[in-house]
Amino acid sequence: MGWDLSDSVRICLEARLKQKGVQILISTKVIGFNHPDIAVQDAGGTRKLQGFDSVVICLGYKADDEMVAWVSSQETDARLIGDALQPRDVMEAVSEGLEAALKI
Repeated sequence: MGWDLSDSVRICLEARLKQKGVQILISTKVIGFNHPDIAVQDAGGTRKLQGFDSVVICLGYKADDEMVAWVSSQETDARLIGDALQPRDVMEAVSEGLEAALKI
């Protein structure tokens, strides 16, 4: 995560996320969302995640039209940001993430 950030920024970000108890799952696919649970699949198999108040899904550097359609169809206060919306650099995604978080 954050491979395109400078070392000093990435180290500070990782420390802050750890301090806040943020759990980061990589190479994990969301296969179902039934509030308050999310079903995910990774190398270890399929499982349900519970006990969270926010979820951030990062999809990489390619806009995902299927994700846009799925998020739009949900009856939640969901926002698409970063490369899920349009491929750009990390600073734009971080800025959009901040704006979205401030609206929660």
